[in-house]
Amino acid sequence: MSVCAEVLRAAGGELLGEGQDPETPGYSQHETGPCRFGNDPKKFVTNRFGQCHDVSNLYICDASLFPYCTDKTTTLSILAFTLRTCEYLIENSRKGNG
Repeated sequence: MSVCAEVLRAAGGELLGEGQDPETPGYSQHETGPCRFGNDPKKFVTNRFGQCHDVSNLYICDASLFPYCTDKTTTLSILAFTLRTCEYLIENSRKGNG
């Protein structure tokens, strides 16, 4: 039994199902990757702001940047990342870099 299942039961909840192994890619509606972000253009598609290394005026702001799948929604993380990227774009535009 997983720790989450133990906590749920201890709180008086009813466990309706529990997976034993991670799901295969394509199972979840919360897919992530393959446009991972990082500093090295040889290993990563974008920089830490979602700006593509190969196409400087192309930004990616979705779950494809995240390196790992999750069983929870990525919506808030995507929104936070997108806000950060927009702030980066605005700042660069003000500086004339963009």
